[in-house]
Amino acid sequence: MTDHSGLGRLWLGALAAFILAGVTGSLLRWSPLVGMPAGLRWDNVRHAHSHTMYFAWVTPALMALISVHLSTLTGQPISKRMARISLVTLILGFLTFPPFLLYGYAPVTIGNARIPVSNIMASLNILAWYAYIVAYRRATRGVDRSLPLHFWDAALAFMVVASLGAWARAALAAMRVQQPFWTEATVMLFLGTFSDGWFVLALLGIAHALLPRSREAIAAIGRNLMIVGLPVVFLLGVSMQYMPLGLRLIAGIGGMFVAIGTLFNVWALWPATEKHLPWRMAIFFLGVKAVAQWLATSPAVALWAESVGLRIPYLHVLLLGFVTLGLVAAAAMTWWPQTEIGVRWMVGAVWVMIVSLLLLTGLWPAAWGGQWVLTFAALAALAPVVAGAVILVRAARQTG
Repeated sequence: MTDHSGLGRLWLGALAAFILAGVTGSLLRWSPLVGMPAGLRWDNVRHAHSHTMYFAWVTPALMALISVHLSTLTGQPISKRMARISLVTLILGFLTFPPFLLYGYAPVTIGNARIPVSNIMASLNILAWYAYIVAYRRATRGVDRSLPLHFWDAALAFMVVASLGAWARAALAAMRVQQPFWTEATVMLFLGTFSDGWFVLALLGIAHALLPRSREAIAAIGRNLMIVGLPVVFLLGVSMQYMPLGLRLIAGIGGMFVAIGTLFNVWALWPATEKHLPWRMAIFFLGVKAVAQWLATSPAVALWAESVGLRIPYLHVLLLGFVTLGLVAAAAMTWWPQTEIGVRWMVGAVWVMIVSLLLLTGLWPAAWGGQWVLTFAALAALAPVVAGAVILVRAARQTG
């Protein structure tokens, strides 16, 4: 596809953010072995890693791909407004990195004032997302709603819902509310809804736009089931000790709707991935995520999963296994078929990293652990960074 809007280069900028965030995340794995670099705190590095992944990698990359394929589906020129806002989102995403790395959520003392720089930068990102939604609505006004557009409509709606969690968390902090349930619930409203709603639905729309069409009716049913469950599924991420039983049961029902709807889309897309290994692996990991989410609707299973530390592997199955693999597979099909080797390297890197994270959980016998497990996890954390760098270099050469 010829890219006259610069969205392909913008996507490469987002991939550079993935590499930056990956290097930052690898510090978390190296720190038990060699310590944290002087002046950095573990929590702040974690915030920098996660916010850069969310704000500067996945969100601008999705925006770029949606903008391109929306044009293809509607037959209209690429929206310049959507392209510009995608670029602004990428820049703002990068600008969140320094304050989160150095200060986390703590305010910065400037003169006699204490300025919450990280919160301000995060808020500016959210405002850019709202601007993209407005531009998308203008670009799709009066357009027939094909299956991918239905997914994108829902994804952007849940982006707004997720942002309410961020605003609510800031309000609680301003009011100095320390109640654990409300603190965790607002955080999970943002993180859970942003990943399960915006990331998953948007990328499924891209998958349905790129891959051969099949089983669209099944995919549509699955999307509707997900939409029904998503408003409450974030509550599954709140620690069991803080959850009222009745609310936990409602969250479990929502989780079942989302999991079943996700599996419907795995079923719909699976035949279309037969000749696309990266997409097949991405859809496989989406299926693993859906099964894990379904199982976690049981309070007993959720308590067990918390006790053995499965949350981090679960997040990486979703965000690295499905989201990142799906994004690089989509970009290769959209702009750079010559990056296929790098994308296949990414498949291997994802597997290595997820296995390494499982070795750090209670699933792995303590008697088989030791220094080698920590070393393996630290090295494995660099594998997606290397694969991302290969894709970036090959794509940059192709674009000239």
